[in-house]
Amino acid sequence: MGLQGSAEAIETYKNRLEKIQAGIGEDGLVQHAQALQQFFSHTLWEQLTQAELSQQAQWDAVLTELHRDMRLFLLDVNFVQAASQGQSRQLRLEKLSSRIGRLQEFATVLGSLLADEDTT
Repeated sequence: MGLQGSAEAIETYKNRLEKIQAGIGEDGLVQHAQALQQFFSHTLWEQLTQAELSQQAQWDAVLTELHRDMRLFLLDVNFVQAASQGQSRQLRLEKLSSRIGRLQEFATVLGSLLADEDTT
């Protein structure tokens, strides 16, 4: 699909993260997280791991961290669901929100690396 397809997939991923962030703590969190995981695994990850860039070392490092944080995101979602109401749940929601922020940052870095590739 090429770099353009990868850029579009990154934007879709970022939009899905924003929707989850906006509805954090609401019903349907698990379903949204599972849908994000499916998109990540079946679309985004496949495209990103096939891209060949001049800054391949940076690209691979960001992909490794993105993949790791995506797994941790799913754990955080499970912890939110298991947390009882009150302070425990609030702390888990804050941790989840922070994790989403990291995933968004990684997606932004990947988008920047792709944009740099278009200009070279």
